[in-house]
Amino acid sequence: MSVSPEASDSTESGPYNKPKWPLGMPVPDWELWLLTLVDKGQLAAAAVWLIDQNHCHRELALGMKRDDLRSPEALANHRDQLSRVIQSRQLAVAATQGTELDLVTFPHLWIAIPVVDHQSVRAIIELCDKTLVEPANVSKRVVQLFEMISAAGVNVAPLPMRRPAPPGGTPQDTVGPQPGAVKPSNSGIQVTPSDAVVRQTIAEPQLLPGGTAPAPVGPPPLDAAKVQRLLLAIQSSIDLSDVAHVIANDVRMLLDADRVSLLTLRGKSIKVVAVSGQMQVQHRANLLMRLRQFVKSIIKTREPFLYAGSAEDLPERQQKLLSLLLNESQARMTWVVPLIAPPPVSKVVLEQDEAPRREKPRPIVGALVVEQMGNEEPQFDLPAFRQHVTPYISAAVTNSKRYTELFGIATWATLGKVRSWLFGRYLAWTVVVSCLLTAAGIALVYVPWEYRVEATGKLMPQTQQDVFAPIDGQIVDVLVTDGERVSAGKVILKLRNDELQSELVTLQNELAEQRQLLASLQAQLDSAEKLTEKADEIRLQGKVVEARIAIDNLDRRLKLQLSRVDQLTVKAPIAGVVVTFQLDQLLRNRPVRRGESLLQIMDDKGDWQLELEVNEHRLGHLLKAQAAMGDSASEGKHISPDRQPGSQQPKQQGLKLTYQLLTRPEDTYDGLLRSVASRSVISTEEGNVVEVLADIDQKREPVKTIGAEVRGRIGCGEKPLGYVLFGDVIEFVQRYVWW
Repeated sequence: MSVSPEASDSTESGPYNKPKWPLGMPVPDWELWLLTLVDKGQLAAAAVWLIDQNHCHRELALGMKRDDLRSPEALANHRDQLSRVIQSRQLAVAATQGTELDLVTFPHLWIAIPVVDHQSVRAIIELCDKTLVEPANVSKRVVQLFEMISAAGVNVAPLPMRRPAPPGGTPQDTVGPQPGAVKPSNSGIQVTPSDAVVRQTIAEPQLLPGGTAPAPVGPPPLDAAKVQRLLLAIQSSIDLSDVAHVIANDVRMLLDADRVSLLTLRGKSIKVVAVSGQMQVQHRANLLMRLRQFVKSIIKTREPFLYAGSAEDLPERQQKLLSLLLNESQARMTWVVPLIAPPPVSKVVLEQDEAPRREKPRPIVGALVVEQMGNEEPQFDLPAFRQHVTPYISAAVTNSKRYTELFGIATWATLGKVRSWLFGRYLAWTVVVSCLLTAAGIALVYVPWEYRVEATGKLMPQTQQDVFAPIDGQIVDVLVTDGERVSAGKVILKLRNDELQSELVTLQNELAEQRQLLASLQAQLDSAEKLTEKADEIRLQGKVVEARIAIDNLDRRLKLQLSRVDQLTVKAPIAGVVVTFQLDQLLRNRPVRRGESLLQIMDDKGDWQLELEVNEHRLGHLLKAQAAMGDSASEGKHISPDRQPGSQQPKQQGLKLTYQLLTRPEDTYDGLLRSVASRSVISTEEGNVVEVLADIDQKREPVKTIGAEVRGRIGCGEKPLGYVLFGDVIEFVQRYVWW
């Protein structure tokens, strides 16, 4: 077979101008895939050789040049090695320690991986590593590069595997799928289906001149110190939550895994109690839901399950659940270990001749799930972990479940701690604390304290007036601005109504016509009186009377229309300040209807008041306090819901209150409750509330700002100190429990 090192860089038509994957799978861009391979693998160079009958062409290369093979001897040696790879269908490796290879200028590691199809080599992927590879790590690096190629969907030849040599014998090398060895999946990616492959090592690959043999690769033994710390940590607590988090996190560090989850079984339901690296478990997450479903189907077999790329032996339903789980977890290796309760302590057999009873299968208490994201082969010793660590984990989970599932265990534990503390050396302190608690209880019941009801509201002038639209129309002119002080009767708005104007003109024309008609009839009547024509005189007198009546009607209609037209000019009803914000933007050129509120004017020079809101469930305390004072509000004199703004209420002696403005929280002012509304309303923030009005102390008034937010406390007399401090709790019990 002839091997040509020339790269096919021409654009002429040919079988390799549009390269495809072996096995007929199309790839849109070889160069992009190869560049990604070089970047991810930290390689110095890579090349792809395609085999066409008896010729081998270098189709594409990155980082390689034609002068890489510097001598005819190196060129011939390289051609022989590629031919040997094609004939043997096995990869070839060369490794050095910091010296240049005689073959190529790229140092440290060279590997040629054959791509097979039906036992024939269709292509060769050539890789050159740029990192220094120690002899003991050559095999591991080869496996990494091999898996990187396999993960891309290339059906490469399986790695040669070496079985442990029997006593006195030699290792047996196998090529291709063997029992317990690497098996190709349907996608062409090589997978490891069982634990047996973990205990096998990569055989010595075919070496180039100057190469060295790689060291065996296998799972490292468990760290005895970490195992001891794990076993000690899971015995430090009996609470299931604490034990579960210790197991999940410490097992992950012990096995150097990516994620470890602990699940517990209770009846027929299974629950994820801990995931490594997470303080809380999101039970509704899709990943945990898939994990529970799959583990529940696996632990019924009572045997551990290992997924390392292939699950062909699983039943169809379990394969479907595993596929759903892997879509969420993206794990390349998943190991599920059922946790079986330890056997009970053996009872002493009193009768020696008693036949042994058949032992019942011990219950399953949960499962341990170990996942790896970047490697299909487990990076730890599965049998050793299962034999030496899993029984202790099962025992710890079993004891924790028994403790946690006891009814009222938290209460009994607290009582036990209190009992131990009371009967210890703290007896004197216990007596002192008991006396203090007794004194505090007596104080809560018998010591009086002022009970105050909280209220929120605003500081507002008592005289307030809304300006409404007197008639339908369109606002054409706004003559005031927000914050402007106006006097009573000042023109503030002008409206326009084309229909009113049209009706006014029509009435004026009709009136003028009737007056002209009356003048004409009067002239005809005077002429008939001079001619002494009685019939014409009587007829004209009737028409004159009709004309005068029509004129009177038109005159009254005209006056009414003029008054309606005058209403288009809106005047201020009271003197005060316009408090509507952005008045011009709000009203100009806006159509309005009769009765619609346009703006608001408040007299800030007059008296001020607090407009407060009290929660409905606090109203009873106010009414009781008013009744105790003999206040007239308790006799039914409340605020009328239809009270017009600005209307005065007679000042009465009411409950005292203190309030503060949120604009000046450092100052506190006094006030006097005036009246309480007769019905509750709905507030968007507080729910059902009752409106109350309060007068401010004129001797010490706050800085008056219209609409300033106020928080007040209304004194409602004295109540026991316990009710003042815990009144909400007492009312809740009375409302929902005691009732």
